[in-house]
Amino acid sequence: MRTQLLFYPLLFAVLTSSIAFAAKPTPAPKAATATPAPTVSKPVVDQTAQTIIYCYHRLVDKVRYPGTEITPAVFEAQMKELKDRGSTVISLQDLLAWKKGEKNIKFGYTFTMFIYTEGVAGASLGGGQACTWEMLADMRDNGIDIEAHSATHQDLREGHTIMVAEPGGKRTKKKLTGAEYEQWVQNEVVGCKQLLEQRLGIRINCFAVPFGTYNEHVKEIARNAGYEAMFTVYGQPIRYTSPMDALGRYAIEANKPKVFEDAVKMIATSSGGPGAPAIAEVGAANLSTEPADGTTVRSALPLIKANLSGIGQIDPASVQLRVSGLGVVPASFDPKTGVVSYQVTQKLREKSCTVILSAKSGDKKVETRWTFGIGETGAAAAPTPAATPKK
Repeated sequence: MRTQLLFYPLLFAVLTSSIAFAAKPTPAPKAATATPAPTVSKPVVDQTAQTIIYCYHRLVDKVRYPGTEITPAVFEAQMKELKDRGSTVISLQDLLAWKKGEKNIKFGYTFTMFIYTEGVAGASLGGGQACTWEMLADMRDNGIDIEAHSATHQDLREGHTIMVAEPGGKRTKKKLTGAEYEQWVQNEVVGCKQLLEQRLGIRINCFAVPFGTYNEHVKEIARNAGYEAMFTVYGQPIRYTSPMDALGRYAIEANKPKVFEDAVKMIATSSGGPGAPAIAEVGAANLSTEPADGTTVRSALPLIKANLSGIGQIDPASVQLRVSGLGVVPASFDPKTGVVSYQVTQKLREKSCTVILSAKSGDKKVETRWTFGIGETGAAAAPTPAATPKK
């Protein structure tokens, strides 16, 4: 796979902007007594709000790579549509503060740059086509949030083929394992954070995972490094209860114009409105999902399963299974066992697959998601032509 030198500006479109404060009055001082410490007002955070994240790779006048590029004219039109719809836009740090219950969300257009450091000018492997350190400093000084996106923008899981720089500048494709892999992945996740913080004098607390492919080991490294949130490219509404290590973004690309349209529709409908069922996020590990979250399978035609029996009485008609690259699939549900299953019949063509399962149980909506990898021997590939016998 060709590694492109890109950066990721993000726009956070927010569904609500209600702000309420519950403040206890400070008692009046009494005579001959010490003045009591003032009571700190704490915001009453709206936990029913939701956010949508738009992910943009590169803006160019002439699109050569429609999988990662769009024109400035299209970008401007999309921003105008958001403005015309009255969508609220917040910063990434505001999103984190809201998720931690510290503040409500606010108005204002802003964006975040997720940088992979080998894409900055002067890097030994990336070539520096994306931007310079001076450009990043200028953006920092003008209020742009800058966060981490790894060092070289490659698959972070152990055993996958990556490009490495050998002594003398030679580039080699390798599969790293053991201690060699651990040293490499530490630089990808931790080293890029340290470099950005040192060069720009800022605090990095968010990490966008390259291609959205990672596992529990990578998550642990990120948590230990001090990242408060991790982002994928699997678009979804972000709720107050959404896991901080799997926040999905809607990747906007020239060859997928419906992604923006679908996200805009999600803004209009995902808040539900009065009387909408509450949404309960359920961890994939609690549903005995197959393939398990973070694992890798060898077949591009896997059997996907989950067990909802521990959730409660499930409305069979409400069960819906989505598979990245396929959309909603005709999954079967057994009310007696609570098992949802789907045998993939069309080969999955990406190196990772995300599954989103939702259903209704009483007055609440249950939703879970998990991601598994597809080994190189299992990914769909063009047939190899038969060798021509030598004469």
